[in-house]
Amino acid sequence: MKKLAIILLGCCVSLMLWNCKGKSSDGSSDVDNALAERMGLKEVPKVEKFVVVTADQTPVLREPAKGSAILVNCMEDMESDMADSRVQWSDEKVPRGYSNNDWDRYAGTVLAVLGEEGDYYKVSVKDREWCDIESGYVLKSDTEEMKPEAVTAEWIETSAEQAWMPTVVKKEGKYKGLVIRVEVNELWGEETLWVGVLKDGVIYYPDGFVGLIADCDTADELVFRPAGYVDDINLQLQYPKSVSKLNEFGEVMSLDPAKLTDEQIEQILEELGKRPTEYIGCEYSFPMTEGQTALFWLKK
Repeated sequence: MKKLAIILLGCCVSLMLWNCKGKSSDGSSDVDNALAERMGLKEVPKVEKFVVVTADQTPVLREPAKGSAILVNCMEDMESDMADSRVQWSDEKVPRGYSNNDWDRYAGTVLAVLGEEGDYYKVSVKDREWCDIESGYVLKSDTEEMKPEAVTAEWIETSAEQAWMPTVVKKEGKYKGLVIRVEVNELWGEETLWVGVLKDGVIYYPDGFVGLIADCDTADELVFRPAGYVDDINLQLQYPKSVSKLNEFGEVMSLDPAKLTDEQIEQILEELGKRPTEYIGCEYSFPMTEGQTALFWLKK
C-alpha cells in the first residue's frame, strides 16, 4: 500500500506525543473523557514486560524455533518514495516486480512482550502503516528488559516542536486527558491529526488517522469527508481559517489545536466514534532509547 512520508515521520518523531497528566506526577491518572469511553480502553490488554533489542539485525520469527520463517519487507522494484510495500513472512510468495528485504529489528528498538516460550519472547510487531501481522518471536538473548518511565503534560508542552507539530493537552474539564496533535509535513504539504487519551502513564490512540485540509472559504465549520485515495487515512477533516495557525502574512499554515472549541472537539470525537476500533495504539516512554517512545498496536 502507498505510504505518505508524513506517516513515517510521525512514527519516527513520536517522542513529543506521550504524557500521563493526572492527579500525580508519577503517571497515575483517573482520566475518563469521551474518547476514552468510545475506545473501550478497559478491553485493551496490559503489557507487563518490555525489552529493548541489543543485537543489530535481530530477525522476527513466525515460530519460536531456529529456521522458522522471518519477517521481510516485500517492496516494489521502483525508485520512488511512493513505492508499494508490504511486510510478510519470508516463505510467502513474492509478487512479480517486487523483492524482499529482511525486516529485522535494530539495536535500540523497544518491543512489547506478549508471552514467552523457551528461549524466545513473543512480541508485538503490528505497525499501523507498515505491518498487519500482529506478533512474532525474537531470541531472548538478543534483548534485555526495559521499563517505561512517566512523562508529564508539562514535559510535552515544553519539549514539543510546536512550530511543525502543535500539540494540546487538556488538563481539566470535560476533555481532561485528551491529547490533540497536528503533524505538519511542509515538504509534502500534508497535515495529519492525532487524537489520543492519557491514562495511567500511557497514551492511547484509536485505530486510524485523520487527514487535514485547509479551506479558508468555509465560514466557521469543520467538514468531514471520506478518506479519498490514501488508505492510511480513514477520514479527512476540512477546517476553516478561524482555527488555523497563521504566518506573518495572515496565511494559513496548519490547524491550531489550541483554537478548537469544545463543540468542535466533540464533533471530531463523534466522527472517530463512528469508526470501529479493533486495535488500540499504546505509546510508552523510554527516555534512554533512541526514539524515546514506542508505539504498539494491540488488539482489543
